[in-house]
Amino acid sequence: MTWDWNFAIEIFPRIFKAMWITLGATVAAYLIALTLGLVLTLLRRTSFKPLKWLTVGFIEFVRSTPPLVQLFFLFYALPEIPYIGFSLSPFATGALGLGIHYSTYVSEIYRSGIESIPKSQWEAATALNFSR
Repeated sequence: MTWDWNFAIEIFPRIFKAMWITLGATVAAYLIALTLGLVLTLLRRTSFKPLKWLTVGFIEFVRSTPPLVQLFFLFYALPEIPYIGFSLSPFATGALGLGIHYSTYVSEIYRSGIESIPKSQWEAATALNFSR
């Protein structure tokens, strides 16, 4: 089997274009995951019980379903929902779907970091007049 150099010359520009699209989707999903993860952490730590239960339910539901199923739902099923259905571009669907999925994991990381702070540190912060 011989190597076809013409094929390699034709395919490499397409590979590099796809690489930049992949990197863009990765960065977008990462930013969505960090931001939404912080919001979910704050909602999970609220004292309003119904909101806390909804947040915990959302986090557990998203974490227990595969990301591919979520991406298929966002791309194919979301536009079919009456009155609220809207379609997203493939890039936006991928970035948003992966960002939402991984934001639940980031939320748990934030939560565990906050809960690992000893009670004495919280009391010291209160004594120094820091806000919660």
